[in-house]
Amino acid sequence: MKTITVGRLIQSVRRNSDLTISDATYLVSLILDLISESLSKGENVKLRGLGTFEVNIQKARNIKSPIANKSIFRPERKVVRFKPSGVLKKSLQKNT
Repeated sequence: MKTITVGRLIQSVRRNSDLTISDATYLVSLILDLISESLSKGENVKLRGLGTFEVNIQKARNIKSPIANKSIFRPERKVVRFKPSGVLKKSLQKNT
Protein backbone atom coordinates (compact mmCIF):
# COMPACT_ATOMS: atom_id res chain seq x y z
CA MET A 1 0.00 0.00 0.00
CA LYS A 2 1.39 3.39 -0.98
CA THR A 3 1.39 6.45 1.24
CA ILE A 4 0.74 9.92 -0.11
CA THR A 5 3.19 12.32 1.54
CA VAL A 6 3.08 16.10 1.45
CA GLY A 7 5.88 16.03 -1.11
CA ARG A 8 3.94 13.69 -3.41
CA LEU A 9 0.83 15.83 -2.95
CA ILE A 10 2.80 18.93 -3.98
CA GLN A 11 4.18 17.14 -7.05
CA SER A 12 0.68 16.03 -8.04
CA VAL A 13 -0.68 19.58 -7.71
CA ARG A 14 2.21 20.89 -9.80
CA ARG A 15 1.74 18.27 -12.53
CA ASN A 16 -2.02 18.81 -12.74
CA SER A 17 -1.90 22.61 -12.87
CA ASP A 18 0.14 25.45 -14.29
CA LEU A 19 1.66 26.21 -10.89
CA THR A 20 5.38 26.33 -10.23
CA ILE A 21 6.82 24.04 -7.56
CA SER A 22 7.06 26.94 -5.11
CA ASP A 23 3.45 27.98 -5.78
CA ALA A 24 2.24 24.38 -5.39
CA THR A 25 4.21 24.08 -2.14
CA TYR A 26 2.67 27.31 -0.85
CA LEU A 27 -0.85 26.19 -1.82
CA VAL A 28 -0.61 22.75 -0.19
CA SER A 29 1.02 24.23 2.94
CA LEU A 30 -1.70 26.89 3.17
CA ILE A 31 -4.50 24.33 2.94
CA LEU A 32 -2.92 22.02 5.52
CA ASP A 33 -2.23 24.96 7.85
CA LEU A 34 -5.86 26.13 7.58
CA ILE A 35 -7.12 22.64 8.41
CA SER A 36 -4.74 22.35 11.39
CA GLU A 37 -5.61 25.83 12.65
CA SER A 38 -9.34 25.14 12.46
CA LEU A 39 -8.99 21.84 14.31
CA SER A 40 -6.84 23.44 17.02
CA LYS A 41 -9.65 25.97 17.58
CA GLY A 42 -12.07 23.10 18.09
CA GLU A 43 -13.78 23.54 14.72
CA ASN A 44 -14.74 20.59 12.54
CA VAL A 45 -13.48 20.55 8.95
CA LYS A 46 -15.82 19.16 6.29
CA LEU A 47 -14.39 18.41 2.84
CA ARG A 48 -17.15 17.46 0.41
CA GLY A 49 -16.54 14.12 -1.24
CA LEU A 50 -13.76 13.25 1.24
CA GLY A 51 -15.16 13.44 4.76
CA THR A 52 -15.16 15.33 8.02
CA PHE A 53 -12.38 15.86 10.53
CA GLU A 54 -14.05 16.20 13.93
CA VAL A 55 -12.63 17.33 17.24
CA ASN A 56 -13.90 15.11 20.05
CA ILE A 57 -13.22 15.23 23.76
CA GLN A 58 -12.18 12.05 25.51
CA LYS A 59 -13.33 12.13 29.10
CA ALA A 60 -10.86 11.88 31.96
CA ARG A 61 -10.56 8.33 33.24
CA ASN A 62 -8.39 5.87 35.04
CA ILE A 63 -6.48 3.49 32.78
CA LYS A 64 -4.49 0.42 33.70
CA SER A 65 -0.83 0.35 32.78
CA PRO A 66 0.03 -3.18 31.60
CA ILE A 67 3.72 -2.60 32.32
CA ALA A 68 3.49 -1.25 35.87
CA ASN A 69 0.18 -3.02 36.60
CA LYS A 70 -1.07 0.18 38.20
CA SER A 71 -4.05 2.43 37.66
CA ILE A 72 -3.05 5.74 36.05
CA PHE A 73 -5.23 8.84 35.78
CA ARG A 74 -5.50 10.16 32.22
CA PRO A 75 -6.93 13.70 32.09
CA GLU A 76 -9.52 14.88 29.59
CA ARG A 77 -8.06 15.50 26.13
CA LYS A 78 -9.04 16.49 22.63
CA VAL A 79 -8.66 14.03 19.75
CA VAL A 80 -9.25 14.33 16.02
CA ARG A 81 -11.40 11.74 14.30
CA PHE A 82 -12.06 11.33 10.58
CA LYS A 83 -15.45 10.29 9.24
CA PRO A 84 -15.35 9.41 5.53
CA SER A 85 -18.12 10.71 3.28
CA GLY A 86 -20.56 8.39 1.56
CA VAL A 87 -18.83 9.13 -1.75
CA LEU A 88 -15.47 8.02 -0.36
CA LYS A 89 -16.97 4.89 1.20
CA LYS A 90 -18.53 3.91 -2.15
CA SER A 91 -15.26 4.63 -3.98
CA LEU A 92 -13.34 2.38 -1.59
CA GLN A 93 -15.80 -0.48 -2.12
CA LYS A 94 -15.54 -0.18 -5.92
CA ASN A 95 -11.75 -0.52 -5.76
CA THR A 96 -11.74 -3.77 -3.76
